[in-house]
Amino acid sequence: MPVRSKELNITGICDVVEFVQDDNGVEISGIEGKYVAYPVEYKRGKPKMNDSDILQLTAQAMCLEEMLLCEVNVGYVFYNEIKHRIDVPLTINDKNKVRSIVADMHDYYKQRYTPKVK
Repeated sequence: MPVRSKELNITGICDVVEFVQDDNGVEISGIEGKYVAYPVEYKRGKPKMNDSDILQLTAQAMCLEEMLLCEVNVGYVFYNEIKHRIDVPLTINDKNKVRSIVADMHDYYKQRYTPKVK
């Protein structure tokens, strides 16, 4: 599912967005009831030692929040190597980190600067 954020000036594609019927959710055009959105990211390998998968999922959630006018506080990452789906709480700290990384990315782009790979 294509997602975007005008605030962050980013676009992306969610592997899957699960919509679960919930009275605390949001209305979706053409569908009866209210739903909560849960982004799901599929990875071939196993969980990484860094937070890149979580931040990718967080960025997707932030796009969904803006598009659907709702809060997305939980997402999931399915790791094929371990055949397990991990619940990922999407915290304000993670969202702030995404904002910071995206701002840095836009600054680098404006400067025509490509940072070295770590």
